[in-house]
Amino acid sequence: MTNFFQANSGALRLLLSLLSGGVVIRFSNVIFSFGVSVFLARNLGIEQFGLYSFIIAVVTILAVPAQGGIPQLIIRETAILKNKGIINDAPGLWFWALKLIVVISVVITLILLFVSIFDSSNSKAWFLASFLTFLLALNQYRAAILKGLDRVLIGQLPDNIARPGLLLLLVVVAANASVERAILLNLAATVMAFLMGTILLYKIGYSKNKNRKKFPSEQRKEWLHSVVPLMLVSSIQILNTNADILMLGLIGTDEQVGAYKVAAQLGLISAFGIQSIQMGIMPMVARLYHSGDFFQIQRFAALGSIAAASFTLFCLIMYYYNGDWILIRVFGLDYASAYLPLLVLVFGYTISAALGPAATVLMMVGKEKVAVSGVLVSLFINIILNLILIPTYGMLGAAYATLVGMVCSKLYMTIALQKQLGFGVSVLKLRSSVENRK
Repeated sequence: MTNFFQANSGALRLLLSLLSGGVVIRFSNVIFSFGVSVFLARNLGIEQFGLYSFIIAVVTILAVPAQGGIPQLIIRETAILKNKGIINDAPGLWFWALKLIVVISVVITLILLFVSIFDSSNSKAWFLASFLTFLLALNQYRAAILKGLDRVLIGQLPDNIARPGLLLLLVVVAANASVERAILLNLAATVMAFLMGTILLYKIGYSKNKNRKKFPSEQRKEWLHSVVPLMLVSSIQILNTNADILMLGLIGTDEQVGAYKVAAQLGLISAFGIQSIQMGIMPMVARLYHSGDFFQIQRFAALGSIAAASFTLFCLIMYYYNGDWILIRVFGLDYASAYLPLLVLVFGYTISAALGPAATVLMMVGKEKVAVSGVLVSLFINIILNLILIPTYGMLGAAYATLVGMVCSKLYMTIALQKQLGFGVSVLKLRSSVENRK
């Protein structure tokens, strides 16, 4: 192992440089979000925190049509217009996208208002949450414009730093909270983050451009056709991420949702290494693939896999020996039941990390359909197993469903990558391939 790292020290330094900037933002987001969960879990109590988590999960899933697809289209088309030297036409694209977001958001808001009629005991919470979908979509809209203008890091600040940071501050100041107040604070933080994004856009000068060029109907139809598959991919990913919370809320109890949400939040800390590595190697994999250098792709994936697996394994060991203590001391005695689901989830992340970043490599080499198929496999298994296991095993069943879905999806994509490109991305495969190269 020492010889392996010595032989690849240059690649390791390059990988670390790729992880700067965006990783700091991502890490800050994880810390702020964790802080919000801690304060809300302690102040609301396990049942009310479970209700809050369920409502936010429903809002997140329903908001996908307004968020998924449209931001990606804005980023892509804005970058194209800038590359063509006609960036002054971009406000026409942005205005078209904004109108689409408004229409979709109104429909989603009406659905949530309809839900509030049937859940009379929590109607106020659902009513407030209905406005959150539109605000979240607006935040993604502003961020997409900034990213399309090559302000990638700046574009991440409002939603990934300002919103969770402000929400944490508001939650701490509010002290005694209710579900309704927590959602109201979420709304306030989202509004302030949107205003920050608007100011940033104004500062770089493009918001002053009032040229709302009306693009030909053929162009607008092409955009609309592009939004649908992009929206489908985002919908699958968001639904897969929130399936366990959603199913537990529908089949289980609010107390189970509250405890499981805490387990999932702690589990995400262990997954930080996986997400960071994926973010860091994306541009390098794309460049190396187009130059035909598969060996270098393997080197970077090997380093990434080993780093991510080491971090998740460290978290698994830490949680195994100290997880119950962390849950009780940080969140409270009511959340001690989250210990076993936490271990199951982190064990799943550890296996996922060891299997390597297959999905990232597939996406960067033009095999998006294979990656989407892998996510669909995970979603299908996740939903079926949740339906089977939750009635009997509660939140532990939800954790096992997530683990099996995650691992099966990773195995599917790893095998597909091996068949289509001729190399694997797991730790063992990559290490042996590097040794053979020598």
